[in-house]
Amino acid sequence: MSPTLTQMTISPVVRDTLESNRNRGHVHIMTGFARGLGRSPRAAAGVLWHLDTRRNELLVQSTEPAQRPDILGAVIRSRSIDSPTLGQAVTVKVSIACLKTPPSDVPVELRGELQKGKCYRSRTVVVPEAERAAWALRRLTAIGLDVVAESLMLSRLHHASLGGSQRGIPYVDLSVEARVQDPVALHGAMVNGVGKGRSYGLALLRVTTAPTTPQMPTPSTDPKTEGEAR
Repeated sequence: MSPTLTQMTISPVVRDTLESNRNRGHVHIMTGFARGLGRSPRAAAGVLWHLDTRRNELLVQSTEPAQRPDILGAVIRSRSIDSPTLGQAVTVKVSIACLKTPPSDVPVELRGELQKGKCYRSRTVVVPEAERAAWALRRLTAIGLDVVAESLMLSRLHHASLGGSQRGIPYVDLSVEARVQDPVALHGAMVNGVGKGRSYGLALLRVTTAPTTPQMPTPSTDPKTEGEAR
């Protein structure tokens, strides 16, 4: 099922609430959807969202239709998301959790135990600034994109606040130009999101396709045609 993306405006009060407490933001988003979706209602409804604080806008994507989108904000438009095709030029934007799991310094003889859950795995850490561009390119390649490396733009490090004393999720805003190399992998990433923080306004791929330039007919160079024209 193709997901639906709904764009809506929100008040500055709602914007500030969602920005300062993403846990509350998650609850707010899910009030627009039906109850009884199971133990993981967000995943069941395929819900991902993105907060645009500059425009006071909220984007909500889902594979199940929202029952009450009007209580989330003033709906501007709602449209079905079509996945780009092989070789298509796209612009991709995403707020992505800036985390990685470094390899653990575990002796070879103990690595088998890691697979059995008897040893602690490495903890996730923030991707160092010097590594972020290469890390981002790897993440994008893994979801089926042939990236124009020179077009990659990364923001400074932000933190998605979860409210109270909980540690926020570090993330960066990413923008890049690319061509679709694996449409299936890209479709999966568009539906399911990329990285951690899916409940908290991260991971939603915003993909736009480049307009197709119409092919102009090639002028004839046939000498007979030229002669007839004269």
